[in-house]
Amino acid sequence: MKTFSDVIDQWESAEALARDVGVKGVTARKWRVRNSIPPEHWPAIVAAAERSGKESITREVLYAIGTGEAA
Repeated sequence: MKTFSDVIDQWESAEALARDVGVKGVTARKWRVRNSIPPEHWPAIVAAAERSGKESITREVLYAIGTGEAA
């Protein structure tokens, strides 16, 4: 995964991610459009990924994407 959009695409939809993370669907859709997820949501995304078996989504991956190290 190299982008936040790649992370979001691990869910069936942005709305599914939103439900798992506890934000509004419009929020997750904006994340995809902006290709940006605010760091304060990363822990909830990692927890949701762990619950649903998405082992490739970790704090380290989100940090690497956020700092441009994943490119």
